[in-house]
Amino acid sequence: QRLVHTQGCNNESPSQPKRARQSSTHNLFTSRSRAKGFNYQHKYYNFLDSTHTNTHTMTGQDAPPPAPEPDVTKPTEDSHSEHGQDDSRSRNLNELCPEIQANIVKHIYRKSDLKSLCRTSKRLYDVAVKLLYYTVSLEIGRRSDLTLSAMLKSTNAGLKWIRVLRIQMNEFRINDLSDADNSRAQPVIRMLIDHLPENILEDFEWSPWLAFDEETFLILLSRQRRLKWLTAFRLDGAGAVDKLEASAPYYADLYKNCSKLAVYPDSVPTLELGRFFLSNMKTLTELILHTNFSHGPVHYPTRELNDGPTGPGLVNRTLFQHLLPLDKIIDPPFVHLRSVRLVDVGLRHCADTYGRLVDFTRIETLRIVKCSGADALLSLLCKSAHLPRKLRCLEIQHNDNSDNDALTAIDDFLCLVEGIEDLYIDLTSAKAMPNVDSIIKHGKTLEVLLVHASENLNDELVWTNDDFQRLCSSATKLRQISCAWPPTSILRTNSPSWDTYQFSIRSLSHLITLHISTFPSCSPLKANLDRSMYTELLRWQSGQLFLFTPFTSLPTHSSLKLIAFGVSDKIPSRQDSNNQLIFLRSTLTNADGREEVTAVPVSWAPRQYIEPRSDVLDYELSRRPKIPIRDYASYMDEDEDDDMV
Repeated sequence: QRLVHTQGCNNESPSQPKRARQSSTHNLFTSRSRAKGFNYQHKYYNFLDSTHTNTHTMTGQDAPPPAPEPDVTKPTEDSHSEHGQDDSRSRNLNELCPEIQANIVKHIYRKSDLKSLCRTSKRLYDVAVKLLYYTVSLEIGRRSDLTLSAMLKSTNAGLKWIRVLRIQMNEFRINDLSDADNSRAQPVIRMLIDHLPENILEDFEWSPWLAFDEETFLILLSRQRRLKWLTAFRLDGAGAVDKLEASAPYYADLYKNCSKLAVYPDSVPTLELGRFFLSNMKTLTELILHTNFSHGPVHYPTRELNDGPTGPGLVNRTLFQHLLPLDKIIDPPFVHLRSVRLVDVGLRHCADTYGRLVDFTRIETLRIVKCSGADALLSLLCKSAHLPRKLRCLEIQHNDNSDNDALTAIDDFLCLVEGIEDLYIDLTSAKAMPNVDSIIKHGKTLEVLLVHASENLNDELVWTNDDFQRLCSSATKLRQISCAWPPTSILRTNSPSWDTYQFSIRSLSHLITLHISTFPSCSPLKANLDRSMYTELLRWQSGQLFLFTPFTSLPTHSSLKLIAFGVSDKIPSRQDSNNQLIFLRSTLTNADGREEVTAVPVSWAPRQYIEPRSDVLDYELSRRPKIPIRDYASYMDEDEDDDMV
């Protein structure tokens, strides 16, 4: 007699929205995190209930007990022992403990996969929903803003796991908004902040060059006092600092716990707000200073903004007012600072000032973007008293002078520091590429390399064949590389220099993303090809690169998965561009049933989820080589029209 018992477990999962994606009109969010991408539209998903049925079979009590068998190990039919087979039984993901599940799920980057995982079971839902809602990015200013109320329901269990909230309005769309649409944007933001659980956010980001409601900003700080990032941007009033000073004890915990500050000044009130945050924060580990006075409400001469030979300018005099006089500082007040990003800041006469404010020997991340006089700061850092000891990330984007002082300073600085892992160099008005020997010095640690240089904004410089071979054979840990390749024709056999570059990347066994900023030409044709035909030929060229670097774990082969040609002109708005073509490694089955390697086109936005280790494509270069196709201008005009949709 056999009795069958059935157990049912009903796991209920509340409906959850998928995080939305916002666009950015300025390359600002990439300063905090370059490898992150987000959805554009507000889409919401209902996670289905799942029911599992387990069937257990038991032996009846009337049946005679079986005779005991001796404890011996019997051989199987294939002469292998059955001993230990039960111990080696494979477990599925749902049977693992929550700690192991969390360690596995954190390696899932695609949001649709996390959504599907939430539907599997209640246990996996509890693990995956934390990553699914960790970063929420919203683009507002549309009629679809009304659907955001569905995400803010109290039954949405994912709200409490939101840690980063990005809200932005597209600047192209802002310029065409009516007064009614513009006034409707701030109440939407107010609704979001009012309905979020208190003290959950670690970072709140907004388009800094657009005015933000002052009252909403103060409510944000009062409800979210566990913020790790404080941001000073343009407000529509001038009384924020006075109100914060009046309630200083109430915000004491906020200033104590927050250690990262981003200042986006375009006016004096914004500088004063940044100064107030800077003077009240107990410990500062990351600092972003991105000026934009050229588009601010009041025009200031450059000579008034930047430091001069006789004293500090308006920016440093206002931002560091509590530390004046700056030339009397002996011990650096920001001794705990580990990351510095300076954008559009005049450094010609204030390198010594930053040397007194910051202990550069402890800096781990240094980003200098479009700063006049950057060579003066690099020359200061070459001195032993300021030389960084643990620099891991270096980014230099600069328009050099006729003497190439910045190029010389970069080469000298790279020869002195050690252990750089991520290196980004983008130079214009340069007569030569950065010295490859200074980069090879970091070959044992270098994982991300982006190097571009040009004398003008059109033609890029390339390394010699010998230099590129030595670079690839030395920096074998590279996972991402972005540079220009030698010229070749897409209609003829590859040029010898192109073949040399193609052969050299075989040494990069860990290479995942290859970004070639230049395009193969259509010579010897007098006219360019159509876009569809050129794209198909370039896809075939990418397939040859994938074939030349087999996808295998052998140490002599590469694991190349993504190849991109050209430079995107839509990175600030985080949209697809008609000036860049990206191909993903894939396989197809031929008529004989065999798998062959092929290249598949992929858009800029989804490739972030398909292969997140491709953040070199998030970098906004200062030049945009034209794709050699027929009617290029009409394609770019169509691309511009897409911004207004």
